[in-house]
Amino acid sequence: MKKRIVLIISILFYVVMAVLSLTARKIHNANLPQVEVMELKSDIFYNEDGSNSFGVSLPKELYNDGVVYRVTTEIINKEFRYIARLAQNIEFGEENFTCYEVKDGLFYNDKIIISSLEGITDGCEVYIKEEN
Repeated sequence: MKKRIVLIISILFYVVMAVLSLTARKIHNANLPQVEVMELKSDIFYNEDGSNSFGVSLPKELYNDGVVYRVTTEIINKEFRYIARLAQNIEFGEENFTCYEVKDGLFYNDKIIISSLEGITDGCEVYIKEEN
């Protein structure tokens, strides 16, 4: 009888461990901040002297209180992870009706967080809900 109980407990233990191992990534992702991102694109900016330039554009509504987070891909524990990084030393050039021209600090195709920044800090791992 004791052997049977030990066998049943052992089987249950290994089944539970297998289920947890197979669902670990989903459990981990569910506890991360869920963010939406967009890639920065280029736009035409008109200079004060009448000429125009083509540069990386940051939508004005995304420059909330001077805080912009870009998402980088880093390898942690031999897995690709998305990490939020605070964009620092952003240098602006011209602006048009909807966007600022970015001279430095952000680059073409950088992914920036467009959803709420609640719970986001520099260096935290995030889960990207959908890419725009």
